[in-house]
Amino acid sequence: MLKIAVFTVNPLQENTYIIYEPDGECVVVDPGCVNSGEDGRLIQFIEKNNLKLKMVVATHGHVDHIAGVDALKSHFSVPFAVSKLDQQIVDMAPQYAAMFGFELGSAPLVEIDLNDVNEIMVGENPVKVI
Repeated sequence: MLKIAVFTVNPLQENTYIIYEPDGECVVVDPGCVNSGEDGRLIQFIEKNNLKLKMVVATHGHVDHIAGVDALKSHFSVPFAVSKLDQQIVDMAPQYAAMFGFELGSAPLVEIDLNDVNEIMVGENPVKVI
């Protein structure tokens, strides 16, 4: 059975989700982390619970939902998935971050287009992409 952990992060108080099977696979959804402390909370949860991060997913490309993507990709060597229709918004993330008072070095590279995906498997459990 899947579980969901919720982390509230960044100055906009955005919710980041870890969808996981206990001691199994997980997916991080909307990692809006803007500093190493927030990134560390997610990484620590994944490692403490013996989870294997499969991918990082964003429901959309707004900066408060993708600011923490690169930290997770770098630490766990996993792909980033979002709708390619949001590519322009993702590309503008560093400029939007500055408007909200935090720094984002570069826009994360989108590797999986969610328009081409109907569901994401977390272990044996399908998570429907809407």
